Amino acid sequence: MRRLFALLPAIAILLAYLPILSAEPVWDDHTLLQPGVLAAAWGPLPFNPDYFRPLGVWTLTLGARAADPMMAHHLINVLLHALNTTLVFILIRQRLPPERDWAPIGLSLLYGLHPALVEGVAFVSSRFDLLLTGALLAILVVDRGLKGTARPVAIGVLFLLAALSKEMAAAFPLALLLWHRADADSFRAVARERWTTYSAVVTAGLVYLVLRSQALGQLMGHERAMLDAGEPISHLLLIAKSFASYLGLVVLPMGSLTPIHFTVLPVSPSPTSIGYAVGLILLVALLPRLGPLGWRVLAGLAAMLPVSNLLPLDLTGGAFIAERFLIFPLALVGVGVAVALSARLDWVRRPLLVVGVVLWSGAALAGVRDTLPHWQTEHTLWQWGRTAAPRSPLPQINLAKLMTDSGDPRSGLVLSDEAIALDGSSALAWNNRGQALFHLGELSRAAESFTTAASLEPSTAMFHANLGSTLLKLGELERARTVLVEHALFWDAENVEARQHLVGVYIMSGRPDLARPIIDRLDGALPPDHIEAMRSDTMSHASWLALGDQLRDQGEHDKAMAALDEAARLGAAPLDLAVSRSSILIETGQLSAATQLLGGMLAERDARVPYNLGVIAERAGQPTAAIQWYTEAAARDPQWVMPRQKLAELTEAHTPDNTPR
Repeated sequence: MRRLFALLPAIAILLAYLPILSAEPVWDDHTLLQPGVLAAAWGPLPFNPDYFRPLGVWTLTLGARAADPMMAHHLINVLLHALNTTLVFILIRQRLPPERDWAPIGLSLLYGLHPALVEGVAFVSSRFDLLLTGALLAILVVDRGLKGTARPVAIGVLFLLAALSKEMAAAFPLALLLWHRADADSFRAVARERWTTYSAVVTAGLVYLVLRSQALGQLMGHERAMLDAGEPISHLLLIAKSFASYLGLVVLPMGSLTPIHFTVLPVSPSPTSIGYAVGLILLVALLPRLGPLGWRVLAGLAAMLPVSNLLPLDLTGGAFIAERFLIFPLALVGVGVAVALSARLDWVRRPLLVVGVVLWSGAALAGVRDTLPHWQTEHTLWQWGRTAAPRSPLPQINLAKLMTDSGDPRSGLVLSDEAIALDGSSALAWNNRGQALFHLGELSRAAESFTTAASLEPSTAMFHANLGSTLLKLGELERARTVLVEHALFWDAENVEARQHLVGVYIMSGRPDLARPIIDRLDGALPPDHIEAMRSDTMSHASWLALGDQLRDQGEHDKAMAALDEAARLGAAPLDLAVSRSSILIETGQLSAATQLLGGMLAERDARVPYNLGVIAERAGQPTAAIQWYTEAAARDPQWVMPRQKLAELTEAHTPDNTPR
């Protein structure tokens, strides 16, 4: 019966989070859940070239195979959170007397139903944080529960899985050291008793670094946009503010939840920001004096180091922290608080403490239920963000795209202008403005907005691709080609939109030969009907005939003949083919072959046949025959100027006595 107690927290989590199973993809889900991303698990993520998270991507591919992929994705997140809550339950129970069976259930739910974790569960893209937390909590359980050689082996495997889930695992060795200090008299005792554990972690870490290096080509250092931390003093104040904000979410999340935690950067010295720094220093100095509770809270703070802007993060919209980053640190803090509380939870002697825990738990559950609806759709999420983070442009940016994509570009334009008013340096806001104007038919203004977006973030291929698409619509084919080839595809050679627009440029430029190879590379990246529609645009024999003439004029005679062969395959008229081929033969000096080719076409009564025969005669030094052929061409098509011009030139060039002038 006691073993069944471990299921109660998990059941409570499943019941609390049931509403999220019907939610739609939001925010980064649209990018992360694309088939191309899921197929490339062993490589960087599109958000950041330094993100190597194959385990997380692999679990996302499992959900993608379900009959209802989004429900499967959300269900997996909820199950992972239920598992993590169960691990917290086990960690608490490992440290309590056997007779306290019920205390771990309620205390573990303080973690599982914490409102600050709603983002981490409801947001599919938080899968990496959930997996990281599960693997690291499992290490803590195994570290206390297993003996002998099985313990370091299991710990090594679990740490490798954690690292393959998210880079935040880098802080775990320090957090683990502080966690162990809670149960030991000194760090020397920790090293003596737990050296096999640390050896396993270090070995697994080295294996991870080798795998990462092979997959990414380097360990770190790809160029990316980061928060503006400012001068060293501002950077230190940003770190202190980050820690203070995370702790605020842990202690009092009600009313402070938002998808965007905005701050003005860089952080300037002020009584408040300096107070954050002083408070953090005092807290770190005080915690060791609190015994096991203090060391476990310190372990939680250590786990926050990678997301505390020690190295500035690359969050957008003015955000400097994110609630999903608390999933693992809060577990460590939660276990420490739960174990400390359990020693004081006595219904008779401390009823007020018990009442306080119950009230906080009820408020937390209400917070979860109130927050979940905001994560149901893109619209509900960003309308909430617009209210909760009024100084961030990100809600308006995302709402603008949503409005334009749903057929209301005028509202998209208004929202984009609001975002630009909040942050004129936001390339995404300018890009969304361009998209709204594009759909409103204001192409010139759209091109200006896309140009601004591309100038703000020159390495973002999407902005160049959108500009190229607009220039294509404006008929500025050469400029569109330059933007797409030299900018969009330079930064992202596999960008689907850029290649698709380039196909359009080549089709409109009469270069189906250049369009076809690009279409072949797009096969599989676009729906089959899109590929078929593009291929059909290259199946016009008239375009291949025109291409043959164009290549002939450029002196590329072999390519011109190949183009005419394709025109023949597509059903071009024999007469048109004979005229075009004879023109190439004439230019390459094959006059006999050209004459033979045209001889069988004289009965067609087409002026181009005698005209080309006139050119052959003229080049063969037979002016009289040339005059006869040009006369015939002019008679067949009186409106055609070229035969009459040739006749005039020959008449002027030769006197009646046949003496050239």
